[in-house]
Amino acid sequence: MSQPKGDDSRDPHEWFEEYVSAFVRDRCTCVYCGFQATTYSAWRQLVVDHFIPDAAGGETSARNYVVSCYRCNQFKGGYDPSEGRYTFLPPEEKERTALVKKARAEIEKREKDQGRPGFYRFIMQEISRLKA
Repeated sequence: MSQPKGDDSRDPHEWFEEYVSAFVRDRCTCVYCGFQATTYSAWRQLVVDHFIPDAAGGETSARNYVVSCYRCNQFKGGYDPSEGRYTFLPPEEKERTALVKKARAEIEKREKDQGRPGFYRFIMQEISRLKA
């Protein structure tokens, strides 16, 4: 696990503890799609995401960290579901759930816009033909 990027001058043990707390709190599960790491190999597909991106003023702190699978992290990119209202993911369950749901919808939209589900179906059809 590498140290957070940016000019984070905190003690490495501090950010490490924050990363660990995010993985424990989110139970090694992507908050966006629900992918759960039940093996070490699956766990390697998870990253700690700044829920409110750095570029949108998001904090580099445990309050703004969530667990994400690599795929969701890439599709979310610099999207700020709070539209500038927050610098971290609010702890209140109702607001937190609404913002995560909004981010999930954006991830799904971006994935669909890139044609990934259609491309996946095409590949699976080609694999089926090879098996026949």
